[in-house]
Amino acid sequence: MPEGKRVRTFFKALRSTPQWAAVPYFWKHSAVGKIGAPHHDWIGKIEAIDVSQILDLGLMTVFGGIPWQVYFQRVLGAQDPFTAKMLSYVSAFGCLFLAVPPAIAGAVAKTTNFTDAGYPGPFNLDVDDRGKVLPLVMHYLTPSYLSTLGLIAITAAIMSSVDSSMLSASSLVTRNIYHSIFRPAATDLQVSMVLRLMVVVIGAAATFMALSVQSVFSLWTLSSDLVYVLLFPQFVALFYFENLTNAYGSFVGFVIGFILRGLCGEPLIHVPVTVQLPLYDNTRGQQFPFRTVCMVISLATMLGVSVLAKTLFATGALSTSMDVWHCFGPHPEDEGSKKAADRPSSDAKMTTETATSHTTRAGETLRKRSVAQAPGATSSQNRPPKDAVSPNLSQTDKTVQKAPRKKATKKASKEAQDATETTRNKK
Repeated sequence: MPEGKRVRTFFKALRSTPQWAAVPYFWKHSAVGKIGAPHHDWIGKIEAIDVSQILDLGLMTVFGGIPWQVYFQRVLGAQDPFTAKMLSYVSAFGCLFLAVPPAIAGAVAKTTNFTDAGYPGPFNLDVDDRGKVLPLVMHYLTPSYLSTLGLIAITAAIMSSVDSSMLSASSLVTRNIYHSIFRPAATDLQVSMVLRLMVVVIGAAATFMALSVQSVFSLWTLSSDLVYVLLFPQFVALFYFENLTNAYGSFVGFVIGFILRGLCGEPLIHVPVTVQLPLYDNTRGQQFPFRTVCMVISLATMLGVSVLAKTLFATGALSTSMDVWHCFGPHPEDEGSKKAADRPSSDAKMTTETATSHTTRAGETLRKRSVAQAPGATSSQNRPPKDAVSPNLSQTDKTVQKAPRKKATKKASKEAQDATETTRNKK
């Protein structure tokens, strides 16, 4: 496991330790009353008008958490499918383990007189402070050293999650959009510069959103909302409709989903409602399951545009020169890989030709020496054959004269054989 992941995992595990250690302290604090009676409002009641929204939020919570970048990045980076499955199963139990202490803290806060614990306000907290109930419980109902350790652990875990989310989102935009679609031939330096730029842009946008909202939970809900509407259709198409989708349908589906979600409005970031769906209420806002509707329309648009684009290019209605995203032709990255694969064959061919040339030159040199040493070899009629040896040389000289030729021939043949073997291995 990389060092960065180990550090983040350590801090996230450390986050639960002070919370569990604090449970006995704030459970037995003198300002805490009985958990249970006389409160009988622990279980709420679902009104008929809220059923559609609860269904919509339930689907968003279930399916909006699957294509979360920091999650499936680790799933796809697992060593094997078994590890990916175990990661998912164990993390589910880990989430339950981490959720128990905050739930107990909320139950304790419901029956606590915070004024007796030192809170400068009403006994049941100000309305603006109720969203910060967990750190307030840790601060007022536990010893100072434990509350400090708990707040530090929570801060460290949040920081580790923030940098992981920013880096993964920047990598997603840089790799899947900039490099794969717009600039396939981009150099490593260009990709690195775009990645740094995206870290700055996404960090600035995240900071602006964090300062604009009053509740972290609402911000998380909005993030899950956008993931559900925009990324979940892409995720489904990638795994279940891979042969039907392409970049054109993916882009159009994403844009349509984004526009529709914006038209439905979002009070958290002050986006007004432009399209009023059925069951709209002036006080409650959209009551129709608009998130699921936007998600389904985005998925249907993606599949429809993908099939349309494939048909237009296949029938020749659109020229392949208009295929700017290389969905129906050779991709620049594939061509570069093919050239790189063909390069060893060319090198081996050059090596073979060089070895043959050396063999020819060695034979020509030996032939000229033989002619020069032969008596009366002044004309073409007296020139001995290429393989002839001067008859005036002794047997030892003849052997010495033939040796360089055989040695050069063997060396050249060995070089050619090695080059051919190298080519086969690379292929």
